[in-house]
Parts: sequence; structure tokens; C-alpha cells
Amino acid sequence: MLYVEIAVCFLLGAAIAAVFGFVFNLRTKGMFRLLVNSLAGGLLLLVLSLSGLVVLPLNPFNALLTGVLGLPALAVIAAVTFFL
Repeated sequence: MLYVEIAVCFLLGAAIAAVFGFVFNLRTKGMFRLLVNSLAGGLLLLVLSLSGLVVLPLNPFNALLTGVLGLPALAVIAAVTFFL
């Protein structure tokens, strides 16, 4: 059940990023970059969390943050996890 919550939070975050892109009147290229950035961040978070190479918490808040910000959010999550 946890993976369903994480997927819903990630999709909600990606939808929020898409709304921001629409509000700021991004063209197709900008919207595509937002989508690719969000998907790459979410996929990398999932792969790193499940592989055990890097211990990153996989929870709904991190999924939402990664869905909105993409790869930069993943870097922040990793930095906070390593330093705290």
C-alpha cells in the first residue's frame, strides 16, 4: 500500500510542476523539460532506494518533493540524508 501512496504523491507533484509550467506560460520545450526532470528524479529515487546502493528514504514527502522539483530535489534529499 505504501508504494501506491508514493506513486500518487509523485504524480501529484508532477501535476503541480505542470500547473506551474502552464501558469508561467512555458512553451512545449519547457514543459517537456519539466516532465523529463520530474520523471528522471522519481525513477532515480526509486532505483537508488530499492537497490540498496544508497540509503534514501522512500516516503510520500520525498516523492512529492521529487515530483515537483525533479533531480535537484533528489540531490537535496541525498545531502540531507548523508549529513544528518
